[in-house]
Amino acid sequence: MPPPLLDYNTFPHIIDLIVSHTPWPTRAVWGRTCKRLRARLLAKQYEHVILFGCFGQELFFRTATLASCPIHMVNVNPQAVDSEVSRIKLYTAFTKVIEVTGFIQPSEEMEHLTLAFPNVETYRTNTRWAERDTEHTTQFPVPCNTLVLFCSERINQDSPRYASCCKVPAGVTKLVLNMRGGNGRIIEHFNVFNLPNTVRDVVVVFPWFKHNARAGTFQTSIDKSQIVKDFVLLLTRGTPKIHYTLVGLNEASPPYELGIALYCELVKHFDPTIKNLYPDIARILRHVRLCTLEEYAGEVDNIETEVVEYIGGDDC
Repeated sequence: MPPPLLDYNTFPHIIDLIVSHTPWPTRAVWGRTCKRLRARLLAKQYEHVILFGCFGQELFFRTATLASCPIHMVNVNPQAVDSEVSRIKLYTAFTKVIEVTGFIQPSEEMEHLTLAFPNVETYRTNTRWAERDTEHTTQFPVPCNTLVLFCSERINQDSPRYASCCKVPAGVTKLVLNMRGGNGRIIEHFNVFNLPNTVRDVVVVFPWFKHNARAGTFQTSIDKSQIVKDFVLLLTRGTPKIHYTLVGLNEASPPYELGIALYCELVKHFDPTIKNLYPDIARILRHVRLCTLEEYAGEVDNIETEVVEYIGGDDC
């Protein structure tokens, strides 16, 4: 009696588990055995793609898995956009996470590629590894649910780079702001980026995390009193529908009782003649919470997508 076949249509969960522990060259061979398995492998391979500036109106393209990829360059020239979208959509239709590394010139009109990425859930921007103090891109053309920013420490709001800043796409419900272990002003980022009224959650990650790291690092000591002032400005001027989550402040020293400091700073923004401010301040503070990386990781599907800057390896 011949042994039973491990057919993908019958045992997809078993084969998916085997595939997840298999190197990419082997997966490429397996993809030739079954159309459904090939589609599954393509979806996994192009789930997270990375774009970064090259020259002219072209962008480098690679996958976060560093697997062999038939797409090496992407042309954002408006005159070539139709053929370019047709060429890459066979692969990028599977993309759920798109990452843009380094600053992309406004002349490189990325919005023309929107149709090539119909299923993006998360849009990430970060800085170049070799030039960690440079700015991230200010173009956010692809609709998504979650926008993840790895921010430069300082923002020059008068810079042409930010004057040409695209608005955050309508439909974004969550913004993750990574401070990369620096001591930049949080409020500066909210002064620059135009948030749509669909945003409900803002997560600020303070340490800089590496792949598989349980603890983050700080480039400098953190001015927690300035963090308090910035958040009070956000809480008193922003929409009451936004909830703020502060991740990793427990790793910064010296210890600091942020809840008490926020309360004391908020008192300054109220009429001093009001006798009982506690109910009003308590209502505002319900929109802010502190948590550790471990606590936050238990709430999201893929913690590294939100807190690790160079998932696909150190970009050069």
